[in-house]
Amino acid sequence: MTRDLQRAQAAFSATVRERRGKFERSASRLNPEPLVRRQRQATERVGDLARRGDQALALLLERGRTRLAHADRLLATLKLSDQSILDRGYALVIDADGKLIKRAAEVAQGAELTLKFADGTAQATGGALRLKSTRPAPKPKDPGNQGSLF
Repeated sequence: MTRDLQRAQAAFSATVRERRGKFERSASRLNPEPLVRRQRQATERVGDLARRGDQALALLLERGRTRLAHADRLLATLKLSDQSILDRGYALVIDADGKLIKRAAEVAQGAELTLKFADGTAQATGGALRLKSTRPAPKPKDPGNQGSLF
């Protein structure tokens, strides 16, 4: 049995020497420099992406500001704001709840109304409904001499 034990110890020692040699050869090839270089490159890429993101966001904000300024100028040019419409002689009719009245049919008899003009407001009371069309009456259709199609 001692002979088997000696053989086992010798095999174990040989295996340990072989593995230790492989380990030492592998350990000599290990170098943290490639990892450090990759980390540095990744850090630079993240910094570049952050700068590009900041530039893109600044560009989007500037474009939004420009579009808003153009829309504001267009609105001022077309004079579509509430005040510019009132300045042209129109009035806003507002009911007691603060809702805008758009049609004469929406005014109830005796309803308290506020009329908003360019230079101020006035109070009014809704009266009887008299609808008068502002559109010209349609022309009567002339049947013509088309005749039968069949």
